[in-house]
Formats: sequence, C-alpha cells, structure tokens
Amino acid sequence: MKGWFVVFMFIIVSIVSIIIALSILVSNMNNSITEAEQISKSTLVSVFDAFDEQNKDAINFFHASSLVPRVNQNIISSFSNNINKILSINTSIEIINKPVTFQEYQYLQSKVDDDINQIIRIANNYPDLRTNKYFSETRIQLNQSQIKVNKFIDEYNLNIGVYNRLAAKLPTSIIAGIMKKFELLPFETGEEVQEEIGLDFK
Repeated sequence: MKGWFVVFMFIIVSIVSIIIALSILVSNMNNSITEAEQISKSTLVSVFDAFDEQNKDAINFFHASSLVPRVNQNIISSFSNNINKILSINTSIEIINKPVTFQEYQYLQSKVDDDINQIIRIANNYPDLRTNKYFSETRIQLNQSQIKVNKFIDEYNLNIGVYNRLAAKLPTSIIAGIMKKFELLPFETGEEVQEEIGLDFK
C-alpha cells in the first residue's frame, strides 16, 4: 500500500507542479503581450504629438511660401484640404483599433508631405527667397519637426513589430487570442502608404 501511496502522491505533486508552471508561463506571456501593446500605443501617441507639431510648422511654412511666385494653385488647395481633413480626425489612442481611419490619417499625412516637398522644389528655383529670413526659419523648424516625426515612427514600427510577433506566433498567439489581442497596423509613410491604400481615400 505504501508503494501505491508514494506513486499516487508523486503523480499529484507532478500535476500540481505542472499546473503551477503553466500558470506562471501563461502569466508571463500575458504580461509580455500587455506590456508590448502598451509600449506600442504609447509610442503611437508620441507619433501623433510629433505630427501635430509638424503640421503646425507646415502651416507656418505654407504661409511663408506665399512669397513664392507662381506656386500652383492646385498645390495650395491640396495642402489646405489635406490639413483640414487631418484636423477633423480624432487621433486618440483608440484610432489604433480603427484600421480604416488609421490608414486614412497616414494617407492624408503623406499627401501633406508631398505638398510641402513640391513647394520646397519650387522655392529652390528662387535664390532670393532662400535668403528670406522668415522663409528660412520656417523651413528649418519644419525640418526639425520632420526629423522628430521620423524618429517616433521608427520607434513605433519597431515596438509594433515586437507586439505583432507575440500576437501572431505560437505559443503566445494562443494567449493573445484568448485575450482578444490581434495584430496592429504599422505606420507607413510616403509612397508605400499611397500605393497600398491611396485609392481608398482620394
């Protein structure tokens, strides 16, 4: 009887140990997924804040660009419309759960960048304008805010890559599914976002 009792206790202890180990493993995976998601969302907030700053600088640069002769009215109209559309989008963290709105924001922001680049190319044809203090100051400020935006976008995409791997690959994907956590969109810029989703928002 003692032999069977020892075996029985060994089995019980083993089962309890396995349950405890699995509980710890699940808890660790849960924490990893939650932490990765929170870091990604926090960085996205920084992206939006940086874009808000960039757009203000872009508006100032746009006003300074009124000094540029022969700026195409289509560029002026495009810039104004895109800025107004961006301002109408609620860039709270909840946007990450609204893929269409999130992609629309990316697309509009890429179009604003296009408008600014076109104005800069036109301005480069006017040496006198490049020496204008107001124009130069607004261009420098815009360049600095663009650098900040790119920095935060790179950080967000790096963080979202970590989160998406946890949400998509076994074994963490099982826990992510139970938690109802799914892959999130990266932040795309320039031609890549226009080629992928541009037609949806023209």
